[in-house]
Amino acid sequence: MHPMHSSVIDYERCQESQDPNDVGCGLNIPDFVVIDLDPYIYTSTQKQKKHGEPQYNSIQAFKAAVEAALELKEMMDELHLRSYVKTSGKGGLHIFMPISKLGSNAEPITYEKTREFAKKIGNLLVARIPKKVTMEWNVKERAGKVFFDYNQNSRAKTLASVFSVRPTPLATVSMPIKWDRLTDILPTDFTLLNVPEIIMKSGNPWKQMLEDRQDLLSHGIDG
Repeated sequence: MHPMHSSVIDYERCQESQDPNDVGCGLNIPDFVVIDLDPYIYTSTQKQKKHGEPQYNSIQAFKAAVEAALELKEMMDELHLRSYVKTSGKGGLHIFMPISKLGSNAEPITYEKTREFAKKIGNLLVARIPKKVTMEWNVKERAGKVFFDYNQNSRAKTLASVFSVRPTPLATVSMPIKWDRLTDILPTDFTLLNVPEIIMKSGNPWKQMLEDRQDLLSHGIDG
C-alpha cells in the first residue's frame, strides 16, 4: 500500500472542485514531512551490474542508514521537532514528522512548503556528516553514502505505508520502530509471518502519531 501523505478535509469539496490545490479539499496539504533515507546499493569499490541490484548487503547498508537516521534524530531534537521512524521494508528507513495542516497564522502548509523544509533539514544533515550522507541525484555520485530524499514531499509521491508487506522473498514488512530500538534491528526481522505477533506483544509505536501534530511555522519553515 502506497498512500498519499495528505488526507481529505472535505470529501464533497474534493469531488466538486477542479482545482488540485483547493485548500478546502485538503489533498495539497500534507499530514507529514517525510524523509526517505536510501542506503547505498554499491560501495565505491563495487562494480555496478547492468541488470538488477547486487545481493542485499543488509547489515552494512542498513547500518549506514541507521547511523544517518540517528544523527538526523539528534538534529531534530535540537530543533524541537518530534519524529517517527519505520523500516521501508527493504533496505532503507522512512522518517515522518506529523504536522498541522494549518500554521499558527491559519496559513495552509502545502507540499511545496514541506518539500522546502525537508530540503533545509537535508542540507543541515549533509553539512554535519558530508562523508556519510548525500542529496546528489546522480546515482554514480552516491556510492558509499546514504541518499537523503526530500523530494518525496510532493503530492504525486507516495511511500510504502506502515505495516505494508513488500515484494521481497521474505515478504518483509515496513515496520514502525521506537527510536531507541533502531540499532538492534534489521529490515529482515519483520515479515508477514511474525509481525502480527510482534504487534500483539509490543503494540504500535506509531499509535499516537496522528495526534502529535506540530506547527512548522514555529520551526522556521519560512526562514
